[in-house]
Amino acid sequence: MTVPESTVTLPAADTRPGRLLGQLAAVLTLACLCMLAMGAVHVSRMYGARWEPRDLEWINVAGFITSVIAAVWLIRLAGPSAVRAGAAAVLGTATVFVSIPGFPYPDLGQPLFGCTVGWLALNVCRAHGVVLDNGFPATPTQRLRLWRATVLSAVFCAATGYSFGYLVRFFRWLSIDGIPVMQDSQLSTLGISSPATVGLAIVYAVAFEDVVIVAATAALMTAAGRPRWEIYTLVCALEVALHAYYGIPAIGAIIFAAGRLWLYLRYRSILPLMAGHALWNAKDFLLWIPAAYRLPMVWCVLIPGLVFLNHRLRTAADKEPEIQRRLDRGAA
Repeated sequence: MTVPESTVTLPAADTRPGRLLGQLAAVLTLACLCMLAMGAVHVSRMYGARWEPRDLEWINVAGFITSVIAAVWLIRLAGPSAVRAGAAAVLGTATVFVSIPGFPYPDLGQPLFGCTVGWLALNVCRAHGVVLDNGFPATPTQRLRLWRATVLSAVFCAATGYSFGYLVRFFRWLSIDGIPVMQDSQLSTLGISSPATVGLAIVYAVAFEDVVIVAATAALMTAAGRPRWEIYTLVCALEVALHAYYGIPAIGAIIFAAGRLWLYLRYRSILPLMAGHALWNAKDFLLWIPAAYRLPMVWCVLIPGLVFLNHRLRTAADKEPEIQRRLDRGAA
């Protein structure tokens, strides 16, 4: 598999590096605060701590406050376009509304907040002249490269998922006192209990982790002149901390973080990160399909569909030089 070179170079920011890093820190704080707090709660429970619902109300209040700040900041950076400003206002208002403690449909909170902070990160980058993405592929060759990057993204997600599973089993088998290990499944720990909540969790994951944690962090730190090792360290540390509900097996998130960050820095595109991440997480929908139909769906529908798509993209890319020659002869 040939990895293409980037077609877009991240431009130097039009403000001081300190201001860039300060705004990145503010975005990351807004985006991660409640998730890190809940991770700490999960770890404390592994050590025997007991939390009553009223003891965790402060996290709900913090979620409301961060939603308000993110929504106001997003609307301020929406720009002069009436359509963009209106969309930002609608998204921000909805995010604040569903984050009010006691809202009857709390499952809507995370995906809306993820979209808000994702768009906020894009606008912060745009305000400083930092390019996050190459844009949509325009030629068959570019589409083939994007597809290959998507496959690699899904592979890194799969490798991380399996590493989580094996690490959890390994540390449970060791059964060493003082080493925290998740006892339930990931879905039950995160409160995912239906296909609808799986879909909402996928929206949140791709908007939050791929856009904010990986792309915006890498782009803004690169524009600020920070070395690659600092970018990898920060992104890996954040991903491990955000998966703290696994306990010590959260170290498996290093594969997830480093692999996708490498892909982004190589391809300069968010789309394959989001598509590969969503494709891997979509496997959870299979849990609500009768067991007898799961393998037939994977082997008779999903895998043949992916192989066919790869074949079509590769065929189109192979024909591109011939099509271009014909166009050149016609123009002559």
